[in-house]
Amino acid sequence: MGLVLVGGCQSTQENNTVVHGAADSESISTTLRKKLPYFRNCVEKNSKPATVKEGRFMLNFIINEHGRVSKGRVNSDDYDAYTIGCVGKVLKDTQFVKPLNGGTVQVKVPLNITNWRSE
Repeated sequence: MGLVLVGGCQSTQENNTVVHGAADSESISTTLRKKLPYFRNCVEKNSKPATVKEGRFMLNFIINEHGRVSKGRVNSDDYDAYTIGCVGKVLKDTQFVKPLNGGTVQVKVPLNITNWRSE
């Protein structure tokens, strides 16, 4: 993975994950993948039992020096406010690896939900 210095902080883009600050985008992606069942549960709670709607969320958040989400925003044109709020709560409760050098990291990443259930 290549890191580039941008405006005094490191920036990288990998797997559609945009990271500004000193952090490994792969560790962020791995952490989010581990939370995928919780994100899916948010969608499932608001869907009919036989099907789960496919769609996309855009996650924009800041990881603070402790590895916690200090500020975050979840957007989606595919889901209602309840589902978006649920995804936001899961994101807020997620523990990431602490950023390098004790700084903060700004992350922007899409979260695609696909129909993972068989009927």
